[in-house]
Order: sequence, then structure tokens, then C-alpha cells
Amino acid sequence: MRRNTTDRPLIQIVRKDNDLVQAKYNFTVWESRLFLFLITQIRRDDTEDTTYRLWYKDIKEVFGLNSNRSYDLLRKAARGLVSKSVVVHWQKSNGVIRERTSRLIRFVDVMSDRNPTINLTESNEEYVDVAIDRDMIPMLLDIRRNFDPNVDRYTSYQLRDVRKLGAYGIRIYELFKQNAYRGECTFSVQYLREMFELLDVYPKFSDFYRRIVQSSVDDINRYTDLTIPAVRKIRRGRKVTELHFTILKKTEEESRLVRGETAASPPPPPPKPETPEARQFRQFEADVVNRFGVTPKKFMKALEENVYSDEQIRDAIQVTNRAKYQQQIRKSVAGFFLRALRDGFTDEKLETERRLRERHARRERLQAEIRELKIQRGKLLNDGIRELVARDASIIAAAMASIRENPMTEAFILEREAELARELQVDDYRKDPRLVGLMTNAIVEQNPEHFGRLTHDMDEIIQERARTLLELG
Repeated sequence: MRRNTTDRPLIQIVRKDNDLVQAKYNFTVWESRLFLFLITQIRRDDTEDTTYRLWYKDIKEVFGLNSNRSYDLLRKAARGLVSKSVVVHWQKSNGVIRERTSRLIRFVDVMSDRNPTINLTESNEEYVDVAIDRDMIPMLLDIRRNFDPNVDRYTSYQLRDVRKLGAYGIRIYELFKQNAYRGECTFSVQYLREMFELLDVYPKFSDFYRRIVQSSVDDINRYTDLTIPAVRKIRRGRKVTELHFTILKKTEEESRLVRGETAASPPPPPPKPETPEARQFRQFEADVVNRFGVTPKKFMKALEENVYSDEQIRDAIQVTNRAKYQQQIRKSVAGFFLRALRDGFTDEKLETERRLRERHARRERLQAEIRELKIQRGKLLNDGIRELVARDASIIAAAMASIRENPMTEAFILEREAELARELQVDDYRKDPRLVGLMTNAIVEQNPEHFGRLTHDMDEIIQERARTLLELG
């Protein structure tokens, strides 16, 4: 079955599974255009084998392009998409999060660039044929068949709203569109870097924010149906770790204006984002200004001259409250608070609470490290087993015999064989997770020297972390 884009609807709708919206991948702007245009061509009655014919003239019209090199860029994008994959996170019923890497496109068919002397026009050969990879069927074709706008598993928007965005602008717009009904969203900087596959690009936050985030937000405000009036930088100490976005939907009239559908003056610029200092002033004004008598000018100046976390400000408020209650402040309450904030005043109760928090945080970090180390140890064992079996296949048979002769496991083996009405084979040990565990333990026990050397360092680290965890109580 081949679907031609010539009969495309007047309004193209992009519909994506949210897992695909949040997946890890990095497209060029042309790869993004081609992929989004492909999505708009999917219909409910398409099959897994449908091939989509995407004409250069249609893509050029939809995205408002004038370049004579557009087909060359489209052809390059099509070839690039074939080699691209996406990484989707999914969670098992036991809470374990896994990553699945899948291809997007099964094949593309483009006009060869070996035709320099042939007079080809848009009406004959300037198209690409594209087929979706089967792994993408649930995230693209199936939601066309079962789309329900009231179910928040999907994200949909009009293609014309992103026609002037760059590759990262499109990804960020999709995140905003997914959360538009909430009116806000918060993402860690690390999450955005991983999602866009930019872990090693723009290592300085200021560069990453200016080139990727701020430029995308500016374009979204200028060209789409959404407005982002405020971006709040959330700090841990002096480091920005999260970004909080306020999301507003433009009115239909405002959306028509940004699309150029009516002649009118451009929409007013969005209000400037609230600074972290202004947000902290607003949050703590009742205590600091109204109760302690610090003038608004002095409080704002203190916030602007130094970077304070919310916790540091709360500590200074608690210390001032306690000193005021115990009549330890001889002169100005306002002056005492400003000194407490600037010099980091504290007391025994606050220190005890802080030590408890730090102890709890350290326990959680150690527990996470031990879990990760055990996962790595398991991988080392699996690699070691594959190495041994590759050298000597009889190890498998010896392990099976050991399991059968072990009084602790003999009953379980007999029970499984009774269920299958036959003796257990090697394939049975590969398919049943319980048998896999028995096989692993048996091979490790029979080859202690090999696996002792393999896991010695890892075992020492795990034991050291466990001892530290025990000492923390």
C-alpha cells in the first residue's frame, strides 16, 4: 500500500505517543521537518507495510521554503533518518526502568544524486518514499487508530505551529504542549541534556541555556500558539539544576496573527521572566519585611549581592525568630536578620536538623551506589560466564549436573520436569529466570578462582559501602 501526500488535508495534525515525545534522540532541522511531515500523512486505515510518498513541493509549501537546494537537503535528511534511532524509557511492573533503542524508519527511497544532466522537475521525480519501522507502529500508527484526546498518553498539535522552529525548538515545544493543560512544567537541566543528546555540547550552563533553551523559548513565543512568560532557574547552591516554565495558550486571534493569517500589528512581547531574586523576595516578604522590619530595598539588595538558597533564607528566619523569642537581640531585629543571612548564623537545633538531613541523604546515596555496583557485578559475572562457555561448552552440562545433585535444588528441578513431562534442556535454563539464577550460581561455585579474580575489586567496594551504611545506622 502506498500513500501519496498529494491528497493531504488543509490542516496537518502531528500526533505522538508521549514516550516518543520524551525519548532521547537528536535530529537536524531537516530531519525534524521530514519526520513531522511523515507523521501527518498517517491515516487510520494504513497498515504496517504502508509506504508514504512525500513530495518535495508539498514539504516546501508546508514549511514555507524557498531554497533551490531544498530537495538536496530533503534527500540528505531522509538518508540521515534511516541511521537514526530513539531511546525510550519504560518501567516494568517491579519498578525497574529500562531503555529500549529502536529505529524510526525501515527504508527510504530517494532520487539518486547521480543524475546531474537529466532535467528533472518537481512534477516527476522529486519525492522520497518512506516506510516506518515496525517498532514505531505502536507510537505512531496505533494512536491514529485509537486516538482519544482525553487520554494524556498522547500529544497532538498542528504542524503549522512549528513550521518556523528549529530542531530543539520543536522538541521543547512538544514538551510544553504535553504540559499545557497544567500551565507549567519543570525539567532538570540534566534531563534536557540527555533527551537532546547534548551531554558533551555546551558544557557551561550559560551557553546551553542561551543557545538551546532561551532561543527556543523566544521562537516559541514568536511563532507558535503558546506563550512562555516566565522561566525560573532553580538552584542547588550556586548551580542551576532545574528550569521551571510557565505555559500560557494564545487566544485564537493571537495564534492567527503569529501565523500571518490576518493583517494586524504584531502581538505584544511576553512579560519578562521573574528573576530568582524577585521570586525569593515575594516568597519571604511576609517574614523578612513585614515581621522583622527589613526595608524592601535592603532585602532585595541582600538577595542581589549574594546567591542564597531558599534553605539558607529559612535558616536565617528561624534563627532570628528564636533569638527574638529568647530576647537575645539587643538592637535591631532587621539588622540581626541581615547579619544572620550574610554570615550564615545557625544554632544547635538547626545544626541537628541539618546533620540528620545530610545523614539521610548520604544513606540514600550509598544505597543507590550499592544497587548500581551489584548490577555491574552481575554484568561482570554474565560476561565471565560467556567467556568460559565459549572456551569450554562442557561447563553448562557440569553446572546442570551440579544443580540436580544439590539437595537444596533437586526438588525444584524435579517439580519443573514434572510440569514439562520431560527432562530439562539447556534452553529451559535460558528461558526461566529462576533456572538462570541457579545456573549462574553453579558455574560461579565451580570456578571460584576465575570469578574471584573477576569480582574481587567490586566485592571489596560493595563491602566497604555496606560497612559505611551500617555505621550510619
